[in-house]
Amino acid sequence: MKNILLASTALVLSAGVAAADVTVGGSGRMGVTYDNSAVDKMAFTSRIRISFSGSGETDGGLQFGGSIRADNAPAGNAGTGGSVFIAGDFGRITMGDTSGAAEYIVGDLHGVGLTGIGDLNENAYLSNGGAVARSAMRYQYTLDGLKLALSIDNPGGGNEVYSIGAGYEFDGFGIGIGHERNNVASANHTIGYVSYSLSNVDLKATYGDATGAVSAQYGLSASATFDAVGVSAFVRRDFTDLTHYGIGGSYDLGGGAALKGGIVRQELAVGDATRADFGIAFDF
Repeated sequence: MKNILLASTALVLSAGVAAADVTVGGSGRMGVTYDNSAVDKMAFTSRIRISFSGSGETDGGLQFGGSIRADNAPAGNAGTGGSVFIAGDFGRITMGDTSGAAEYIVGDLHGVGLTGIGDLNENAYLSNGGAVARSAMRYQYTLDGLKLALSIDNPGGGNEVYSIGAGYEFDGFGIGIGHERNNVASANHTIGYVSYSLSNVDLKATYGDATGAVSAQYGLSASATFDAVGVSAFVRRDFTDLTHYGIGGSYDLGGGAALKGGIVRQELAVGDATRADFGIAFDF
């Protein structure tokens, strides 16, 4: 009876996958971290993420789909709200747990390490940011190297953010700018980037200025690959006028596994913190 039930379940699932073009993937990591500012300076780190995505197309050529991710951590289980989209010759509309237009165009500096080590390479944005990410809707259109985007956070609560962005890539160069506004808080944020890619080396610089910030946020990063070896580094100043920098490396073991590690120096309001990690990351 159990075998019949399992076979029936597998048949239903396989039929659904074939019809809806559903894919399953994932990633994980295991290693150690170090933080000289913490009480327990050394700690283990481990995580697994399983992602599900599906897509289809109507008889009229309208594409649609969505994705969601499930996480597992020592503190318990968590998951993202996921996102869904429709796309066609008119462009693409994405709704859910997705970045705003400015972040979609400009993005972040190159990261380092196994865990991201605090993600100090990431720029701060008004849209869909903060401690709790809010649902957003973004429209984007691509024509050759030109990218355009518009977005709005989920209406309600008086905290919705409107955002617009545009970027262009040509001959290895990239340039783009985005603007965000929170009408209720009368807050504005304008951010731009320039980048250059040559063979196995990528360079990127970003600069952003926001209403009421102590300082502009700006930084520079680089990444390069040499066969199985990868290296990356960044330096960034945030809105509170604090500077952070880091360097990291990786070695591809093949089969979706890689050794990764990094070290960052984070400037705090009082003193500095040195953080590092090392371990193995895998995709499947």
